[in-house]
Amino acid sequence: DAVLFSNYFVYGMSVFTVNAAGQIAATDVNADGLVLSVADLVYLIRVVIGDATPFAKLAPVAVKYTQNSDGVLSIQNDVRIGGAFVVVAGNVTPRLIANNMEMQSNFDGANTRILVWSREGNSFTGDFLNANGTIVSIDMATFEGQPVALEVLPTEFTLNQNYPNPFNPKTRISFALPTSSDYTLTIYNVTGQKVTEFAGSHEAGTVEVDVDASSYSSGVYFYKLIANNGRFTETKKMVLVK
Repeated sequence: DAVLFSNYFVYGMSVFTVNAAGQIAATDVNADGLVLSVADLVYLIRVVIGDATPFAKLAPVAVKYTQNSDGVLSIQNDVRIGGAFVVVAGNVTPRLIANNMEMQSNFDGANTRILVWSREGNSFTGDFLNANGTIVSIDMATFEGQPVALEVLPTEFTLNQNYPNPFNPKTRISFALPTSSDYTLTIYNVTGQKVTEFAGSHEAGTVEVDVDASSYSSGVYFYKLIANNGRFTETKKMVLVK
């Protein structure tokens, strides 16, 4: 890092080739709010030789969000968000929902880039943007400026196809829970006999179950999910090939 930073002063911005914006932001080593300064370089050298302590990085805040079938993005935690950068595939027309926030957007030829922010320092939570399209990426920060670790929550109960399929001898079955729910995942052989069962309770999110079929015979199997107090039931087929 020190060599790269020192090269900047001699060769200029061309030295930042991996992620220029991120690399430049990371040069504020002495945490004075200024980037690309000699003071940062000097402090970095002090950290390297061991007579100065690096400034602690802000820990990411866990935030859960959803996108419903109408394209509405919503924060599910009681966390005040200070800004969001959303990239949506294709040319879409976003609509700002959050109050007291600003929105800017631009189609770059492949994706629509959307910035939700406030030059007055406002924040939002809950529904904040209608971006009806496939989300490519989302980056957020809290009102306090902390980075956010995002987790997308499902909006409906779904049983996914196991992967890999066909498999030998291990595979993974996943399913989506839009709300906290008890669940039972049962595997049957082709004659309808129960082979094994996984049961538990999980908060809203995606659940993954690893299946080791080393003791199973080759053939077709079925797996059935029951969740939401029995109101959701779905069955899929998988094939074990040894």
